[in-house]
Order: sequence, then structure tokens, then C-alpha cells
Amino acid sequence: MKKYTCTILTFILINLSSNLFAQLQPYWNWYFGNGAAVNFSTGSPVAVAGCAMSTVEGCATISDNAGNLLFYTDGITAWDRTNTPMPNGSGLWGNASSTESGIIVPKPGSTTQYYLFTTDCSGGHGTNWYLVDMTLNAGLGAVVSNVATNVEPNTTEKLTAVRHANGTDYWVICHGVNDNTYYACQVSAGGVAAPVISNAGTVYTGTLGYLKASPNGLRLAANMFEQNLLDVLDFNPCTGVVSFSNPITLTVPPEFAYGVSFSPNNSVLYEIGDASPAHLVQFDLSSNVQATIQASLYNVTLLNTSGGALQIGPDGKMYVCNYNSSFLNVINNPNVLGVGCNYVNNAVSLGAGTCMIGLPNILDAINVITNTVSLPTDTTVCTAPVVLDPGPGGATYTWSTGANTEAITVNTSGIYSVVITGDTVCGVTTTAFDTVTVTITGSPVVNLGNDTTLCQGQTLTLNAGNPGDTYLWSTGANTQTITVNANGTYWVNVSVGACADTDTIIVTFVPGPVVNLGNDTTLCSGQPITLNAGNPGDTYLWSNGAMTQTISPTTSGIYWVHVTSNGSCVATDSITLTFTPLPIVNLGPDQSLCNGTTATFDAGNPGDTYLWSNGAVTESITVSNAGQYWVQVSNGTCTGTDTVKVTTGLSAPVNLGPDIHLCNGASTTLDAGNPGMNYLWSNGATTQTISVTSSGTYYVNVSNNGCSGSDTVNVTIAPPLTVSLGPDTTICPGDQMVIDAGKGYSSYAWIPGGESSHFIIINQPGTYGLTVLDSNGCMAKTSIWVADFCPSDMYVPSAFAPDGNNFNTVFMAYCENVIQFHMYIYNRWGQLVFESEDISKGWDGTFNGQMAPQGTYVYRVDYQLYDFVSLHKHTKVGSVTLIR
Repeated sequence: MKKYTCTILTFILINLSSNLFAQLQPYWNWYFGNGAAVNFSTGSPVAVAGCAMSTVEGCATISDNAGNLLFYTDGITAWDRTNTPMPNGSGLWGNASSTESGIIVPKPGSTTQYYLFTTDCSGGHGTNWYLVDMTLNAGLGAVVSNVATNVEPNTTEKLTAVRHANGTDYWVICHGVNDNTYYACQVSAGGVAAPVISNAGTVYTGTLGYLKASPNGLRLAANMFEQNLLDVLDFNPCTGVVSFSNPITLTVPPEFAYGVSFSPNNSVLYEIGDASPAHLVQFDLSSNVQATIQASLYNVTLLNTSGGALQIGPDGKMYVCNYNSSFLNVINNPNVLGVGCNYVNNAVSLGAGTCMIGLPNILDAINVITNTVSLPTDTTVCTAPVVLDPGPGGATYTWSTGANTEAITVNTSGIYSVVITGDTVCGVTTTAFDTVTVTITGSPVVNLGNDTTLCQGQTLTLNAGNPGDTYLWSTGANTQTITVNANGTYWVNVSVGACADTDTIIVTFVPGPVVNLGNDTTLCSGQPITLNAGNPGDTYLWSNGAMTQTISPTTSGIYWVHVTSNGSCVATDSITLTFTPLPIVNLGPDQSLCNGTTATFDAGNPGDTYLWSNGAVTESITVSNAGQYWVQVSNGTCTGTDTVKVTTGLSAPVNLGPDIHLCNGASTTLDAGNPGMNYLWSNGATTQTISVTSSGTYYVNVSNNGCSGSDTVNVTIAPPLTVSLGPDTTICPGDQMVIDAGKGYSSYAWIPGGESSHFIIINQPGTYGLTVLDSNGCMAKTSIWVADFCPSDMYVPSAFAPDGNNFNTVFMAYCENVIQFHMYIYNRWGQLVFESEDISKGWDGTFNGQMAPQGTYVYRVDYQLYDFVSLHKHTKVGSVTLIR
């Protein structure tokens, strides 16, 4: 509901299009806590940077009528919109640890001046005010004087403001210490008047806790911190009198009663304690009866840290401070009782800022009743019609529908407004304008469908429809849909506001068939198998079209069956059958052999599994002895067999042994065996043995009565084996040297030391010997003499200073016995800045006739030295620092 009062009808008509959010543009910016700030210009709070304030509790912020920040305060300092302390804006008599250390109200009749009221911590300076003029300090504003004007020297930390019923002035209200005294100062175009003093409610023996006004300005809520009590009092916005004619004192959770706030529709009260953890609770004020209100206490949430301030935002939501958090919590629907208030934790990020326990103290009472006639609050109903009656106080009524009666009846949702003339506000006859939003939701219709029977293992999704409404299922779920998989009676209640509908469904899950045809199976061709689908009495459908419980396949393939029971429950299984052909085995006819000869029998069927009578498991075997040989060939579980008989006569088995490898100069004797038989060697010899001294292939045939035997052997006599360690050499004391015989030998034995690698590392002169063996066991020996000798070395300094002091002014190399010399010097960009082929001539630090800059340069020296009688090339690379 929106309400405006003015004596000029034109002003009323202009305000017909205004809305609550626009009214609250002066409160679009909130600066609070430790560098925290949010802006509501987009309709929702968005974190902004720059807040210079760090306050534990109280603070206040004000913006202009376009929503642009003007200034903010912690009660001690006033900062302008550039986050700079205003002139005279420091050392004010508030306190950053005061619950409500400050509040800002516009000076009536002025668009540039504001009154800044402060309260000190735990009494102290009490309640004071200062005047801020935004025309000063180049439009950034300044406190006119840093000398406070005292309202009351002994007050608590409670401070709030209410719009005067005349629609122009304001009431600023504070509370005395150790009493129940309220001081209400009227702020008008003429200044700040002496306070109206009222004694009402509980005698408060502490100082902490919030004092907040209801948005319609007719009630105050005062938290008693140490006593854990909460007073709800009446306030007269015409006279400034606080009264307790209908005493309402509520007991809150014993957590130091701190934050408190009315809902935007004035009918719900929220409270939170300054303890860790802290309960955020809600009270229903609609009964106006203390016991009923106390019994309505609803625990909205339990914060994991201490609580703090509660504050209605320009968007109509209520924001909750959570100590030392980088987020604000929010109550999205503060007018709704119970869980429907929709509390969300960590809803608004504060960026780099941190909320402590205070939020900006702003003017909550913006809808002060300025006439005795008024429409009801915004209304949501299930069905039409709705009667809108502002009351009989007016002389004439002009409705937005065109009606001129006191009351009208509406049947559609919409915003309805009325202009009322002849009403009296605080003794003055006025013309008033009021609006109300009527929402006719219609009752939700819920249909979960008919009772349903499903098979076990299936699920059913129940949909309550009516998207966006509020749901409560028998399972406790509050979503539009639920998924069930167990027998039961399920109901859902769907509500939108006070409108609701319910439906129930019975869901039954019956057992389904269980089918198991077994694992995939491989059989031999002709082997019988029966597949059984089980579940006698059910309905069957096989992949081959059969409808019996069992089938007996004879061919390979994939066989599946569908079994149906209870009318609709279906189970399926499949099995792969593979019929493997039997292996065909033929070892051939029986055979007769000479002694020493062999016969090979092949079972065929490559890739199958074999088992011979002699234990072999290969596809073929070779035999030389008489006997009966059989084989079993298996392809999986399928087998085939065959048998063959072998007879033998007298023969000559010959075995010259494996091929022979000899070292150079060695010889060997070959023996054909079989004493007394006939021999013929490849070299013409006819003896049982021959002596071999050269490489070659040697063959012998041994015969006896028609059966013969032969064998061949390769004899290889290796060439002479050599190994070399190179020429004799030299070594300098302290140096190391690698002597490498090269790879390719089977073993190495060094003397001295006994090392076995192909190389050794030495650091002493002397004679070093080596014995090597090749893969045939052939041996070679060698040695090397290492003399003690050190050639000259070159020294190059790492820095020089061509500064004219005759000390290390030229960069040059130093070495004896140099035969050939060439030095190059480069700068950091790779340019050649100096070169010399004379070792006695160095670089003086110039380049192209100019002094080269200080820095690091790279050099390279190529030179030759004699080592004994040999001339060797050397290169030395490094860097030198030129120092200026």
C-alpha cells in the first residue's frame, strides 16, 4: 500500500505513477562494516568499492533523490561521496561501537541540508545533532560546525526516525539510560525542536540494542540487550508521543537481544541476538495480543556466528548482518510467515568488504499514515470479489476505476487508487491519495492421476503442476515433482498464498519375473543344450519365435527371451551359443624306420590344443623310436584322435655336436661315433675321428647294412684378437684422464685396480695394462704408459678498470709458450668491440674511439701450445666486467 497527502491535487496526480522503490532513492547506497558498500540502483544490491569506513556497529548513509551518494558516517566521522572526511566532519560525538551511532534526515524545506544525529557508546555524550550543508566544499558538502547540539546528555545507543504525519517533518527518537523514557524531537524547516518526552514500556537497565519504527510509523520495537526482552510500543506520528496502552513485551532467545525490524507490511517482526551462534526469529503481530504474538515465535535460522543488524532494503527484502562475513544474508519475502519468508544465507557478495554487526540506520517509517482513511495493505486472495474500503473519514472519493463511492468491489488483479478529500490529519484538513495492489491468484488445481501399479525396480515421477507455487509432499519434499520407488499413499499440498489444493495417489510396486539364461556358452557340434526361461506360468517370447518355457538350439547365435508376468512386468535375458566343429585328425599310415632316422607326424588343425602320447603339446612331433603314437586334438571342449605305429631297424645315429668356435691357433677332433661301422668324411678320411686345424664345414656319413646316418658341423677358427689403448700419453697432477679400450669385448680386466668396464678413469701417471676376452673366450692383452707432464695454461682476469689510475687498466690474457694467439671481445648485443693477435696487446676499454660503457663483455681466445713435442689447439671463453 502506498499513501501520500497533499493539499494540491496536481501533486497527487504526479505521484500516481510513483512507486516504493523510487521513494527510497535516498537509501539506494549502503556504506557499513569494514570497507563494505552496496548499491541498489539496479533493483538488487551490488557491491561497490571505495568505502573508507571501518565500524563494528552503527553507521548511516544518505543519497540524493536520484539515488547518488551524498555522504556517510559512523557517528564519529562524516565522509563525502569521494570517501574523504568532510570539513568539520571528524571527532563527532557518536561512536563506532554504538548500536545506532547515527541517523541522517533531510531538513524539511531544503534540498541541500541534512541533520546528522549521533548517539555515543554506553551513555557518554548522549544524543546530539549536527547540520550538513551540501553546497559547501565545492558541492561535496561539509559539517557546518563540529560543535554538537545536545538533545539529551544521558541516552542509550538507540536512535531511529519516523516521518511526521504531516508528510513534511520528521521525528528523531532516542531512549534514556536506566529508565523507560523516550525523547522524540520534531525536525522541521524551522530546525530541531525540544524533545517530546514519553515514559512507556520496560525500564531498560542497559544501553545496547536496536530501536526501529514500523514502515507505517505507528509502532516502535525496542530491544533490551542484556534482559533479552523486546518491547512493541505505539507511536503517534502527529504528536511524537510513545505509548504502551496495549503492553507487548516479548521474550526472545537468550542471546543478547540486538537486531530488530518490522516487515514492509508492518505485521511481521524479526529479531536476532548478538551471540555465537545466534537465532533469527519471527513474530506474527497481526493479533495484537501479547500471548498470541509470543506463541507465534518461529525460528527462521541459526547463524553460525553472532548476529547483528536487520534492515529493510529499497527492494522490499530484509537483509541480515552476519559478523565478520563477506556476504549479506537475505529474507526474500519478509511479509510471509514461516518457511515461506525464504531466508537465504550468503545471498549478496560484499566483494573486498566485510560486514561486522551493523547496517546503515535509515528511515524505515516512510509510509506514515497521514490521514484517518486508508486502503488495506496490498492483498492477495484466491478468488474474487474483493472489497476495497478506505473508511468513512473522507468527504469525497475518486477511484482510478471512475467510481465515486467510499468502497468499490473488484474482480480482477491490478493496482487501484483513490483520491480522498475532506480528511483531517493532525488537525489539518487534507486531500489524500492511496493505492493498493490486488492479486487474485486463483486456487491451484492438483491432479496426481489415478492410483498406479508398477513393477519393482521401476520409478514413478509425481508432478503437482502449478509451477512457481509452494509444495508440501507427504515425504516432506517441497519441490514440484518427486520420484517414488516404494509402495505407499502419497499426497501433496499446493499453495499460493492462502490458496491451496491437495491430491492423493496410491502407488503399488509388484514383483517382476527374474530371468537368467546363464553365461555365454561354447559347445561341440551335435552337443545338446536346453535354455530355460524359468517363471512357470508366465508368458514367453523367444528370439526364434518360440513361446514355450524352454528351447533346445542346435546352431550358433544369440538367443533372447522376454518373460511377462502380472500383466505388465517384463524381464529379458540373452545368451550367446557357439557350436564348434569337431577337429579332424589323420596321422597317416604306420611307418618303419632305420635306427637313427626319424619320422614327423602332424595332427593338423592349426591353433587347436594338442596332447600326444609322449606328452608333447605341439601340432607335430618327430620320433625315432619304435612304438604306438596317438594324439588328442581339442578345440575348446571338442576333441578328435588318431594313432600310428612305428617300427625300427639297425641304423647309425651320428652326432658331431654343435658348431665349434676356436681361438686363433687352436685345433679340435671330430668323432663320428658308432665304432666298427663304415665312415666317409667330407675331406676323404675314412676313420672314426679326424683332427681339424682350419675353419670349414665338415660332414661325415656312417653306414651299416643299408641304414646310414650323417651329420655336419661348422668349425670356425677366429682371426687373431687385438686390443689397443692408443699411444703413450701424459697427465698433470690433480687432473683426471679416461683410458678407453672401446666396446665389443665380452670381458675386461685392468691392471692395476681390477676394473671390469671398457674404460677406466685415472689421476696418476704409470703403466696401465688390460686383458680382454671376446665372446668365444679368446684373449688379447695390451698396455699404455702415462707420463707426468703439465703444459702451460692461460690466465684471463674477470674485471678491469680503465680509469687512468694505472692499476688493472688494460684487459689482456697471460700465458707462456703460446705459439699462436687470437682474442675477440663482444658487447651484450654481439658486436665485436676488440680483437688482437698479439698476446702482449690488450683492450683499453674503448670502442670506435669512445669509452665503452660499464658492464659485462664476453671474450674468446684461440691459442696453440706445445705438449711435449706436439702442438695442440685450445679455446678459452668467458666474461669480463668493465668498471667505470
